[in-house]
Amino acid sequence: MINARLSMQFDVTPNIVNRVTTLVNSAYSMAEHGLWQKTVQRVQHAEIAERLERSELMIATINGEIMGVVSVETLDDNTGGFGMLATDPVIRGLGVGRALIHAAERWALNQGLTVMRLELLTPRTWRHPVKESLKAWYRRLGYAPHSTMPFDQMYPHLHDRLATKCDFTVWLKTLSTEQIFETSTRHRPQVHGRPIRQRIRVMNDPVD
Repeated sequence: MINARLSMQFDVTPNIVNRVTTLVNSAYSMAEHGLWQKTVQRVQHAEIAERLERSELMIATINGEIMGVVSVETLDDNTGGFGMLATDPVIRGLGVGRALIHAAERWALNQGLTVMRLELLTPRTWRHPVKESLKAWYRRLGYAPHSTMPFDQMYPHLHDRLATKCDFTVWLKTLSTEQIFETSTRHRPQVHGRPIRQRIRVMNDPVD
């Protein structure tokens, strides 16, 4: 069963910090290949440790092993946000990414928030196959593009780390208590018997 929970202070251990940092950097090295300079890493150990301690990360586990993470935050009185979504490719197809998004949405509803926001980085002059798959996946989850701005206007201090010109698109979803409850009560995939790595299904979704 996929279990998704909010991080706590007891998660700040060397093993967990290293596992999450490696998971995020590995996922983004594929998902954003060609967008950043080769020396750029998505996160550092110190940032992950801080986010874990502040309960800003949702952690997904299968059989006690961390298989995915997503960050959550409150942006204003009505809006929550998620980012840094990463799942282990060896369990792709079991719905870990979807479980993390639903957990983030339930967290937002519990905070009294009614809108969820994400930002998607895309190249300006060419189509990135993973990003195109993510667009379709987010649409299926109920998100819609709201606005697009050049990356250098939103994050000028990071502009020189890019390998190509990029834009940031804000995607929004209006949260529904009924919808979140429905998704949370559906059957969750079970992983029994053989090791997880022997039970992979081929899927098109890059993080699910």
